[in-house]
Amino acid sequence: AVRGVAPLFEPGEGYGYTGTAYELLALVLDAATGDRIAATQAEVNTPLGLTQTTQPRPSDPDPTGRVNAYWEIGGGRISNISALQAKYDVQVIGAGNVRTTLTDALAFADAVARGPLLSEASRGEMQQWNPHSVDDDGYGYGLGLARREIDGATWVGHTGGDVGAGAFVFGRPDAELSVVGMTNLGMFLGGPLSELWNDETLEEIVDLLE
Repeated sequence: AVRGVAPLFEPGEGYGYTGTAYELLALVLDAATGDRIAATQAEVNTPLGLTQTTQPRPSDPDPTGRVNAYWEIGGGRISNISALQAKYDVQVIGAGNVRTTLTDALAFADAVARGPLLSEASRGEMQQWNPHSVDDDGYGYGLGLARREIDGATWVGHTGGDVGAGAFVFGRPDAELSVVGMTNLGMFLGGPLSELWNDETLEEIVDLLE
């Protein structure tokens, strides 16, 4: 139990996604490297040539050209919440706070699915899908990696989002195909909009590619 709260299930007896584990992992990286952001830059971004990808610190200025974020506050009125989104996102560690572009995200998807970022042993371990996460549509979740079965093909990657931003990044391990989707309107922390974006939009784009 954590702070007196009983667990939802015993280890190995269920599945539930939460960003808390990624926040803990970020703290572990800080303890191991002294600076997780610098370590990620040196070990991931620089080797892959991700020149437009950053993990901003709270003291960093907002980058020029950053896309605005929007949210329907109420009554069908769309509001620019860029300032709110920027302040929220920069406080998140491990489970978010990545700013990137479509081209960089595609390069990252390639590297995760079939490129040099991971050893084959690590990639295989990440694709040991939790049996409690697997559903009839072919979804599964492993070690920081999700699986989607679309039109008989396997795609691996991840989805993400918060207030005013949503994204998915997936690649096919068996083909030179990757797909990235980004949106700057809505709230993507669960619910019908997240499901529509992460499921139907992804499937529509994959259909166009194939």
